[in-house]
Amino acid sequence: MENKSQRWATLRRILTDKKIRRKLDQSPFEEWEELRKLYTEGRDPMAPIIGAIYDEGQFRAEIAWSIPLIIKYTILRGKPLTPQNVKSVDPRKFPPGPRGKNMGKAIVHNAREILDRWGSVENLFTSSTSAFEIYENLLSLEQIGKKKALMLTKDFAIAVEYRKMRTEKWCWLDPFADQWKRKYPKEKLRELEKISIPPDVHCIRVVGRIIGKEKEATEKELKEFGRRVYPEFPAWIDTPLWLIGRNYCHQEKPECGKCYLKRVCNMAKNVS
Repeated sequence: MENKSQRWATLRRILTDKKIRRKLDQSPFEEWEELRKLYTEGRDPMAPIIGAIYDEGQFRAEIAWSIPLIIKYTILRGKPLTPQNVKSVDPRKFPPGPRGKNMGKAIVHNAREILDRWGSVENLFTSSTSAFEIYENLLSLEQIGKKKALMLTKDFAIAVEYRKMRTEKWCWLDPFADQWKRKYPKEKLRELEKISIPPDVHCIRVVGRIIGKEKEATEKELKEFGRRVYPEFPAWIDTPLWLIGRNYCHQEKPECGKCYLKRVCNMAKNVS
């Protein structure tokens, strides 16, 4: 029987194991060449901001993060997704979000805000050597709440400091990370310990079940879990938790027998 410290160590080992992360991450984006070009060639810097705005509610990630591609080739007619090109678009032309929510207003507002405050999306991400300050920059944008700001900061931080450890071939924020590294060639991205696991519905369900709750984990419990398992960068374990929640730890009829965390999950022990 594992004691508490051994259990945290087991969780860390499983959630950071590259082979397990690779098995979990069967991303539909990996081989989508047009989407890869949109996010990695550096000509469409508003794409990650727009994708994050749509990534909520009933929209699956595959839909949310492909919408910038649709916007580029329908609304902008192939012109780059830059703040300059986006700021003058009629907000009513943008696709609605979940339940018909108007996303265009936030997109246009953010394009103007980015130009006014930073001059470019690139400068928003390269304005500081502190991950937490970059998080606060993102949090100040319209329709980018805590979850989305943490998610974007996490992906940026991974692209800067953990790229060799990740399993994904590319990431939405690779161009900004490359620019940051050119600007600060001798620096490390600071304050990664302040970047918590984004409070996504999958993560709070998985963590709630691991710690033995009948309900989802609270935001405070999620933050504490991340600090216990991977204190130097809690958000590093977000992706495997999210994928476990999406692939196995369903709201109804969880597939505990297939889950990599069944050894350390209170719910899996009770089900078995």
